[in-house]
Amino acid sequence: MKKFIREILSFFLWPTIIGVPILVGVGYYVHTLDSEFDLETDIHTVFIGDSHVQQGINDSLLPHSLNLGTSSESFYFSYFKLEKLLSRNPSINKVFIGISYHSLSSYYDNFIFGNKSAAISPKYFYLLPFSQQLKLLSWNKSNMVSFLKGIGNKGFHKVNGTDDLLHMGGYSSRFDKTKAVKSSMDKRIDFQYYSNEKTTDFSEFNLHYFDKIIELCSRNGIEIVAINTPLHPYYLKQVPTPFKNKLTEVIQSKNIHYIDFSGLELSDSCFIPDGDHVSKLGATAISKKLLDSTMSISF
Repeated sequence: MKKFIREILSFFLWPTIIGVPILVGVGYYVHTLDSEFDLETDIHTVFIGDSHVQQGINDSLLPHSLNLGTSSESFYFSYFKLEKLLSRNPSINKVFIGISYHSLSSYYDNFIFGNKSAAISPKYFYLLPFSQQLKLLSWNKSNMVSFLKGIGNKGFHKVNGTDDLLHMGGYSSRFDKTKAVKSSMDKRIDFQYYSNEKTTDFSEFNLHYFDKIIELCSRNGIEIVAINTPLHPYYLKQVPTPFKNKLTEVIQSKNIHYIDFSGLELSDSCFIPDGDHVSKLGATAISKKLLDSTMSISF
């Protein structure tokens, strides 16, 4: 019985101990977080999205542009990040948003309110409105200790001036001398589009926030461009047809400019093993293509 009581107390004690510094961190964040979204006044174009944007757009090659792509960032988190950016940076007049077939898959829901949320969402917690913070707490109730530890660490590092600003993203690629590998591409396809050997559903939640991003840009007079980064031919061929059709349907239903590089011919060395992302060499090729192509709009 004593052991049982100790376990119960321990269960409630740790969230409390972790929760106190979180509250302190929240108070600090309320007054300081916004300044992190102040960009240089010569930045007119921002790239936002997940790792495909983060690893695929070398903004040093694109004048007056800034890559703010972040690994595993859903449209849900992109929306609130972009909302904050636009409210503080009147110099922004163009937004590139990364979208591809995987963006439509319900596997992405795991990063928002599923079993991977506790690992991904803490870095965004303090930029969200209070109502959305409550949703994150509710979504992570089964992983509450891990989630609280994550947002507690985030608050602690902010207070101590050691915040890594992972929520801000930025061009990053450690893939220098790589190439696509068939076995890795097969695993990637299975992870993104299949569950129990059946194709996954579409993520209505992620699609909803893609719509909200378009509406946000429209309200603010911001030009929005959807961009689909290159995919290795083998990977592209394995993408289930319903997802290809769905992306075509989504894009055609929006009055936005769309740059589709998914079938862009690149050498194998322009990809990383999963065939779903480009390497440094590929990022250079895309960025130069963006700058030079008549498909793109001026920067």
